[in-house]
Amino acid sequence: MNPGQFDKLVRVIEKISKDLNKQADDVQTALELIELTSSLDIKKRQLIADLLIRFVNFQAAESDLGLRVFFISLVLENFPETATRINLYEVCKSLRSQRDKNEFLWGIMYISFARNIRIEVDTSRIYLDIVSEMMRFELRGLRQEPIVGSTKVLITTGQFLTSNHSPTAMCLDIAEAVLANGLTPIILVLRSPPEQSTLPFGVSYVANQMVKEFTLYPHNGFNIPIVPLEIKHDADDVGRIINLLDDIKPSMNIQVGGFNVHGEVVASLVPSFLWTTSKFFSPSVNHRFVQVQDSLDENASRFLDSCGIDKGKYQKFFSKLTRSDGGFRSYFLPRSTIGFDEDDIIVAIIGNRLDFELGPEENRFLFDIVSLKENIKLAVFGQISEATRARLTKSCNGKVKFFGHVL
Repeated sequence: MNPGQFDKLVRVIEKISKDLNKQADDVQTALELIELTSSLDIKKRQLIADLLIRFVNFQAAESDLGLRVFFISLVLENFPETATRINLYEVCKSLRSQRDKNEFLWGIMYISFARNIRIEVDTSRIYLDIVSEMMRFELRGLRQEPIVGSTKVLITTGQFLTSNHSPTAMCLDIAEAVLANGLTPIILVLRSPPEQSTLPFGVSYVANQMVKEFTLYPHNGFNIPIVPLEIKHDADDVGRIINLLDDIKPSMNIQVGGFNVHGEVVASLVPSFLWTTSKFFSPSVNHRFVQVQDSLDENASRFLDSCGIDKGKYQKFFSKLTRSDGGFRSYFLPRSTIGFDEDDIIVAIIGNRLDFELGPEENRFLFDIVSLKENIKLAVFGQISEATRARLTKSCNGKVKFFGHVL
């Protein structure tokens, strides 16, 4: 970023601060210029971040919600090292509806997950507030009779996409294990991410939903029932969940993936176990056990204590698949079978969010790797857009091959 571009970005941010809705061209300019800030020195990066954070925390009125959200997304996306300086919890408290609060939570979660930003305590407080408010106002007078002797096991998730999407793959693995034990799995999709984005985040984060109506999903010779329940974020959501549970009559529930507000409703009515698929900390009052990938750190422990949540139910479980040869087999193939020379050194990149994970900094890093020796090549596994593929191919001088999803 040259000095002229830096000065222009400062002016544009100050101009947008006055009125987001009337500055569409300036918003686009800001989005284009802010991508160049990674080349700035620390002091200039700090100055841009300070401009954005000062407005979010101190200058914006409650009516400036859209602008605050937009600036928050710019900070999280481009200055993640300053993320903890934003009063995310206070911004969310200013939102009036459950729908907006849920969308705000998922927006910052989506960016923090893609950029690996550690803001667990902020997001946990927001999530727990949403759950507590919903349970307090929407669960009054509603209950379900306990189920005795049922062989049905509910597997609850917020999204059901494709078999190479990690939470979806975990749902299918659990369903297969349930079947192997003579029980009947039913995957319940309570879509926790919003169906559409209405808050002006600077990045699109609405996920696609593959299954939108009851279906039998074929998996390893079995047909697994998938039951999607539309979440409308209104006063009838809880009643619809209870009616569905009354129809299914499950003996227990396994929730896959944290931060599912309506999954907490299920857990309050059916004995439940929460299995998270990422390192993000997910507080839960209602689940009897919560699997964690890492031991609770000091911040998470302090947060649970402040909320009166039992830390003892947060345990680190290991899948048998990771400790035996039964789940993952080793196949040794000659390099030539996938288009490499036998003396090539292959660096594999595997992911299911490669368009977010392979940005300019990652591309430069991979270029440095393939530049070390002539025979170092990249092998990329996972879904990737043509644009990201072209950028990576160009930055690595063509020393890369793409294999898509390999099952």
